[in-house]
Amino acid sequence: MKFMGRAKFMGHEAELHHHSSITKLAYIFSLGSLLAICGGAVIAKSEIFTESHYGLMLSGLGVGLAIAYLVLSLVRARPRSAGRTVLSVSFAVLLMIFGGGLVFFEFVASAISSPFYPSLSSALQDEAMQAGGPAGTFLVTGKSGELV
Repeated sequence: MKFMGRAKFMGHEAELHHHSSITKLAYIFSLGSLLAICGGAVIAKSEIFTESHYGLMLSGLGVGLAIAYLVLSLVRARPRSAGRTVLSVSFAVLLMIFGGGLVFFEFVASAISSPFYPSLSSALQDEAMQAGGPAGTFLVTGKSGELV
């Protein structure tokens, strides 16, 4: 009988350690998701990373962490109160909506802005054609003029 009581105590201690590690994992998922989404928004709006998609990748990572946090919140629903579970699930859903909206906005903004901004090759070709006008008159008449 003494042995059974001790095994029961060890099971309870292992359960407390498991609960503590799941709680730490929930904090890591939620804060990591929030930081990744906010970092992605900052990078997406900065002018340093104009052609790269680092902000998009960070926001996607944030959405993935938010989904993991949602699953973890639903797994932990049984031992927790209903209010805390609803709060965790709603926070995870808000993170997913914000991160997904940011990813969607980046795709839409890049699709909309690309026709308005010409590519480098077409901009250089336009400049060469504009400079070709004065150079063409020089070749025909021999008079020098201003080149752009």
